[in-house]
Amino acid sequence: VVDAYLQHNIDQAVSSNNSAGEWLRDQLTKLKQDLENSELALHGYKTEKQILSVSLEEQSNMLREEMTRLNQALTDVRTKREHIASRAGELQKVSAAEPIELPSTELLENDLLSQLRTSYIKSKSDVLSIMGSGKGSNHPDVAASAARVETAREALQKEIRNIQGAVQNDLVAVGREAAGLSKLFEGAKQHAMDLNLLEIEYRRLERTKANNEKLYGIVLERSKESDLASMMRFSNVRVVE
Repeated sequence: VVDAYLQHNIDQAVSSNNSAGEWLRDQLTKLKQDLENSELALHGYKTEKQILSVSLEEQSNMLREEMTRLNQALTDVRTKREHIASRAGELQKVSAAEPIELPSTELLENDLLSQLRTSYIKSKSDVLSIMGSGKGSNHPDVAASAARVETAREALQKEIRNIQGAVQNDLVAVGREAAGLSKLFEGAKQHAMDLNLLEIEYRRLERTKANNEKLYGIVLERSKESDLASMMRFSNVRVVE
């Protein structure tokens, strides 16, 4: 009777292990399929969204650096635009009838403008000098000197208009540059937001894959333990007396 009970106990343990092993093997098949599906889903998502092999964190860092460079360039261009706009404003203040009061920066940077202004002032001084000698406004010398004054004024006004036109062109060009950089910056910002959404979904799929891998590994280990226990055929009872 004792021997029969011991054998029955071992048979029961083996039967339980076999049943557990069969259930675990069924679960392994299902978990393996789930794992493969999650791997394919993750790969399909990367392919569909054209996610590079570079990690999303590295892409985010590169995008952040790009946005920093674009923002700095945009700030520089906007500063440049304000400078040009200020210059254009100062040039607009120059009187067309008496173009003597010119911005000092323009005179320092443009030798021709400085020379024309000096010539105009000298021509006016010559007229006053001739008239001061007692010659009337109808005198040929006065008329000739006045003609030189007008010629000098026209030359000076023409150069001023050239400078004003060039400054306006620069203002338009820098405005376009600022608009282009602003568009690039907004595009990079939108890309960053899209990347955040991609990363959220990617992380979810990655977690699902990792959980399936972990669960598959646990069940696989338990299945091997169950098979090993079935092979060992040990009993948890013994004859004391």
